[in-house]
Amino acid sequence: MKRISWLILFLAITWCFTAGNIYAEGLRIGVVDVQKVIRECVAGKDATRRLKLKQDERASDMGARKSEITALKKSIEELDPVLEKDIRDKKKTELASKTQAMKDAESKFSRQMREINSSQSSSVKSEVFRVIDQVAKRNGLSVVFDKGQVMYSGGASDITSQVIEEYDSEFQRTR
Repeated sequence: MKRISWLILFLAITWCFTAGNIYAEGLRIGVVDVQKVIRECVAGKDATRRLKLKQDERASDMGARKSEITALKKSIEELDPVLEKDIRDKKKTELASKTQAMKDAESKFSRQMREINSSQSSSVKSEVFRVIDQVAKRNGLSVVFDKGQVMYSGGASDITSQVIEEYDSEFQRTR
């Protein structure tokens, strides 16, 4: 009885080590650098360019507001000794109000930029994932991993450049 138990255990262990190899023979693995695709594809560059334009517009608006606040602050400091108390208080209230309005505007803009970035990013990502699926099927890949999450990809096919090319050609056709 003890011999049969050992034989069954030996067969089970042997099966465990060989079964993985049997099932993995047809497995083809691919990797893709999703961040690189998003960064280098035409749609990703276009989205980045549009965000940069909005940020530049906002920076110029904020620069004008800061200049206005700085001028008001300087005016208050220079005229402080000669201004009446009620006028001085009114100017200081105006300064505080403009400073708070600028902080609120900066906060609102930051929130809007995060929302726009997130929206554009998810839109591009969904299209990129669709193209990855097409390229993987065409290349006969069973599994595709994000290169950013893989430590070692020895024999895996890197399909990053194929995904960028195909996505760009599709993006140009739909434009």
